[in-house]
This record gives sequence, C-alpha cells and structure tokens, in this order.
Amino acid sequence: MNINEGAPLKIIESKANGLTFDPFGKFLASQSSEEKSVKIWRVQNFKNITEETSISSYFKQSMGMSINRRLSWSADGSFISATGGRIKGEYIVPLIQRSTWDLMACLSGHSSSINISRINQRLYKAEGNELNCYSIVAIVSQDSAISIWKPQL
Repeated sequence: MNINEGAPLKIIESKANGLTFDPFGKFLASQSSEEKSVKIWRVQNFKNITEETSISSYFKQSMGMSINRRLSWSADGSFISATGGRIKGEYIVPLIQRSTWDLMACLSGHSSSINISRINQRLYKAEGNELNCYSIVAIVSQDSAISIWKPQL
C-alpha cells in the first residue's frame, strides 16, 4: 500500500484527544477525556491494530472534557506519560511502564488540570554511570504553568 493511499480504520469508539506512537512502532497510545482512559493498541501492521489494554484508574476523577490530552512516549520506549490524571484531588501525570502498563511514578504539584506532557526525545547520560540514562519530562496545566521533571525511576 502506498503511504498516500491511507485507509481509515475505526478502532476508537469515542473522541480521541491525543495519540502517540512508541518509538519502535509496535504500540499506539490514545487518550480520551470522554472515556477518561488511555488505551494502548498493538500495531501488527497498519491494517491490524488490536487493543492491548485500557487504563482508567488514574483518570476517573479527571475534570470533564478537554480539547487536548497530549501524551508522550519516552525515547527508549520504556514508559509513556499521560495527562489529565487526578487522584485524591491532586492533578497528576501518570508515568506508565511499557509492557506491564503499571504506574511507575506520578508527577504532581500543579493547581489545575494538566493538558500536555512532552518527553524530550533525547536520553541523558547519568553522571558516573555509562549504562544509566534518564529522560526529561515537561508538563503544562490549563493555567499555563509549566514544570520540568527528571523523574527518579
């Protein structure tokens, strides 16, 4: 199939507010403020996409509808940062581990809902350790507050 001959697939039932591919092209993540969830899709080829898992526990308390839910995948593919999370009244960015799809960490501290998360696509080398690298995560909330994180994972 020529790339210019795209064939739309109807795999998402509700409005998707954000999409991101993992860096290896094996998974696609979608986020919906209607469903209050992040869905991970396994991409076998571009005509065969199946739901791997649905994650909703961090989004059940999220604030209603949002135009954007910009989630992001780490450069090494080890985790995804989602937006719009809320637990016990705190606005959070859940960092979700690849394969197990479990929570690795939560980034919190903003006073309003977090819409955008972007992981720098460059891996940084930890000082003194040749094999240990880390990612930098930037998040933005609805009140335009920006924070930059170096998650301790």
